[in-house]
Amino acid sequence: MIAEAMKSRSGDEPRPLVVRSAPVYRLSSLMEEEVDLIEYSDVLVSCGTIVKALRTRGVITVTEERLASEYLDLHERSWPDEPELADRATLYLDDLSITYFLHIGIFDKIYRAGYRVFVSQRRVSDTNRLISYQSVLAKVDCAIEQVRDALHRGLIAGKVSVGKRVINRDMTDESIVRHSTIGVVGLADVCNAMVIDDRFMNRHQNVANTEVLTTLDVIDILVGQGAMSEDDRLDYRASLRRYGYVSISLEPDELRQHIAMSTVKGGAVLETAELRAIRENILALRMGRWIHNHDGFLWINSFFKVLKDTLKDLWSGSDELSNVRAWSDWIMSQVDIRGWIHTFDNVKDGGVIARMYMMTVADLVLSPMTIPVERRDEYHRWLEERVLTPIRDHDREAFSQVVGYYRELISEAANADLKDFQTK
Repeated sequence: MIAEAMKSRSGDEPRPLVVRSAPVYRLSSLMEEEVDLIEYSDVLVSCGTIVKALRTRGVITVTEERLASEYLDLHERSWPDEPELADRATLYLDDLSITYFLHIGIFDKIYRAGYRVFVSQRRVSDTNRLISYQSVLAKVDCAIEQVRDALHRGLIAGKVSVGKRVINRDMTDESIVRHSTIGVVGLADVCNAMVIDDRFMNRHQNVANTEVLTTLDVIDILVGQGAMSEDDRLDYRASLRRYGYVSISLEPDELRQHIAMSTVKGGAVLETAELRAIRENILALRMGRWIHNHDGFLWINSFFKVLKDTLKDLWSGSDELSNVRAWSDWIMSQVDIRGWIHTFDNVKDGGVIARMYMMTVADLVLSPMTIPVERRDEYHRWLEERVLTPIRDHDREAFSQVVGYYRELISEAANADLKDFQTK
């Protein structure tokens, strides 16, 4: 800022000034060694000088000046031989000066006094992030008030009941006693089902002999009772994915409908909000390492099965081939178990993951009989270009495993007794 102030002067305009409280300490000196800035004294002013200038220009009251000066006298020193502030002067404010001005409540009045103010880009970015965060907090407050309002109306109408708080005097840890899960389990005897989205709890079908449901189950129940449409159901599932709800299963009809509603441009899929939610949700799930045990393997296998089945169904339909290829490319970008190896702590080597990936590719090689004859060549051509060739070029071991798997499969079929295949 000092360098900018010393060179940024043109014509009759006053020299720009840097507003920085004295002293300035040398980096890594633990505020013990001051920096000698005497050669730059003609462009340095303290915050106190700005306060006095604002009082002179009638921007702040005498009380505001007194309170500001009392605070600054405790936190800064003036620079020797500070230059006088000219009208319409350009001021460069460093982060410390901004902090002081915000604290004493005169930051916005500097601009009103006619000065041109510049701050660092980093400060602007931080401020924008804080403003964005504030808008998120406002949305959170709004959501909380909506929940409170719904509970209030439910209590007034007698549709919502409040259970007793569970008190276990044997527990000395207050955080455990007040935990929401303890409170829910304590209501097991007075309800028919418990809605719990805690994965540690809802992995069980029953807790304390009471059925456990999730938010997804409640949505399905409402659809079944006619209180919600199927379109609403899909919309809520997409919203949950966007908001970070983890381990949402993928349904074949759901994926097929979202793909059908997407468009293809330039050989690439223009994701709908729903498709993007699926992709980003599964990416967040993989990055967050929330799936790391045997149940996680089962969940990923079921997820991949839906993707593979949907891919084959696309080739069995009558959609335009260019669209089918683009949709298939999108699905294949999600089907790669090798990207999950870091999430499974119990997998000591990549052998299990490599075999799972090999079986995924091998399953795709075996095209279903539902694909029309005239499309099978196109399917295998896409599979070779998109899947097999990249594996052959970049992962020879995986390619050898796929070839070896089919070599063994064909050998077994060739040596089998034809009587075993006769229809009974």
